[in-house]
Amino acid sequence: MVETGIDIKQHQQGGFDLIWQRFPERNIRSSSVWWYIMLMPEQAEGYGPKQAMFSLIAMAGDSFQVNKVKHPGYDRQITLDGDEELLNTVALGWYFDGQTKHRNLVHEDFPSVLSPRGSVMGWKETEDGKRVGGGFTAYGDRPFGIRGEFVGSNGGTRFEAWGDPNSDSTSPGFIYDYDYKVGGFHIVSWRHLRFAGEITSPNGTEEVQGIGYFQRVCFNVPLFPWKWIWTSFADGSFFSCTIPYAGLQLLRRGDRFYPDILERATLPVIRGGFFHWADGSKETMFSKSTVTPTAGDPYPSFAVECFSDAGDYIRFDVVPYSHLQYLLNRPILGGRADSCFNYNEFPFRVANLEGVIDGRVINRQVLGDGFGNCEYTWGLFL
Repeated sequence: MVETGIDIKQHQQGGFDLIWQRFPERNIRSSSVWWYIMLMPEQAEGYGPKQAMFSLIAMAGDSFQVNKVKHPGYDRQITLDGDEELLNTVALGWYFDGQTKHRNLVHEDFPSVLSPRGSVMGWKETEDGKRVGGGFTAYGDRPFGIRGEFVGSNGGTRFEAWGDPNSDSTSPGFIYDYDYKVGGFHIVSWRHLRFAGEITSPNGTEEVQGIGYFQRVCFNVPLFPWKWIWTSFADGSFFSCTIPYAGLQLLRRGDRFYPDILERATLPVIRGGFFHWADGSKETMFSKSTVTPTAGDPYPSFAVECFSDAGDYIRFDVVPYSHLQYLLNRPILGGRADSCFNYNEFPFRVANLEGVIDGRVINRQVLGDGFGNCEYTWGLFL
């Protein structure tokens, strides 16, 4: 979110520099920090159905679980070594290769060094002598260049990614900073980037290139439910909306959906969104967004609608073709109970697209095929 009256290039560079910071002085018991990138390789239909996600996460506290695997947290009172930090981290990665869902390409914990000079990276050697780990580093050959590498027991990735300084959407220039006495969060969103590299799965190593989304999030509040949509169209246009919400889903621990009337009875905390034309001519901001889930077999569906104050709108159906899930647990009450957060990702194809933006009708014939990722989370991670 760019303030008026400031130098745009300086603002974007400031956003890039913030990727390598996490504000330890704001830590509370339930703090966490996430670096993650979504990769959407270019294909015959556009940027799908292949899709991958790689994450590096660190959680405050003694320990936590991801899909029932126990991992160490980090001490709230971080001991600094100069201007670098040593954090216990967990690397996660999955890949849908167009046919097969590779759930656990990477699932490793190891200490990582976070350096404000432009890196968050760590490695360890397994009992069988394999080197696993990964993270992100900055490099200066392209605008906002980063290199990523993740290596796990079942595969991984190596890539270079870069941006375009012509807009905040194509650079790390979208920054949220909410810091209150009771907690808050700090987000750097790089909402559209280019990448080239390789992804390795049990089916082999594949050279890929395309577009992606990168974010660094510092949560200094308990993780709470949200819905998030990110969509790219074949012509290069892209769309996103984010809806943190409150509802009975705060109490849900399993996967079973409530009846529709209860599933949809939620109170949005924020419900903004945007659409960015492929030619970069204009970015349209939406003031009202809804993402309505409907239970289905094998995957739920979601109806997306967004409206701007000027009368622009976009609506489409999310039709998932895969599902990836991370269940996060952490002990509370001295180990007598645990909190649970259910994080779900649904790679999807766009259906029934329609809208009017900047006076221009949009549909599949105009934008081409659309693919994306839908996050639907519930629970409360204390």
